[in-house]
Amino acid sequence: MPYKICPICKSTVFADMDTCYGCMYRFGSKPELEQQHTAETPSVSEEIVGSPKEGSALCVEFLVELQSFLRDFLLDRKVGVDELIAGR
Repeated sequence: MPYKICPICKSTVFADMDTCYGCMYRFGSKPELEQQHTAETPSVSEEIVGSPKEGSALCVEFLVELQSFLRDFLLDRKVGVDELIAGR
């Protein structure tokens, strides 16, 4: 889904929104400000997603860190995987 950035508070909102939920700015009320902001700001979807290769690398990095965190968390509390799965 396409996004846009509020020229007032810089919140990211869906492109079809008429009003920014962050500051209640009404899109279209100051077109010159919106045009200026659009010219200065890269595409929000590119900013969030990046290239597919970059996104995949970030996802893998996150999963590795999560796995490490969970392992340490369980070891610190002396909880076995079987107990975790059983919900004890």
